[in-house]
Amino acid sequence: MDTRGQISAEYILMVGFIVVVVLIVAGYAGEQNEQNIVASAVRDGASNATTEMSLLNRSMQPVRVNGVSTNGSSNITITINLSNPSIIASQKQVILTGSAKSLTKQGFAVTNNGANLTLTTARHNYLITIG
Repeated sequence: MDTRGQISAEYILMVGFIVVVVLIVAGYAGEQNEQNIVASAVRDGASNATTEMSLLNRSMQPVRVNGVSTNGSSNITITINLSNPSIIASQKQVILTGSAKSLTKQGFAVTNNGANLTLTTARHNYLITIG
């Protein structure tokens, strides 16, 4: 039967189907990977900043990052949840600066707006705040 090219045609169809499935999965996985990288960088930067603040100011109550929550699909809001939400504005700025440094190390261009951070990628717009 292979003299008529049937095996070749089946092989091409099977490989074509596999390539289509891989491309669909890769597009979805790439989007999720970007969101995970951004959220992880925000959390790491905020954790490093809170640790640094606690070490440099011994009278300060310890603050830790309880988690990072995300909302939205194309315009994503990332909220940094702290164990002590009643910190002063200058301390919030230190935490946001720490997150911005971490994002910059990951290759993202971040804008610090004082009360929040903004980040624009090819896929999403991120607004990073402290909750």
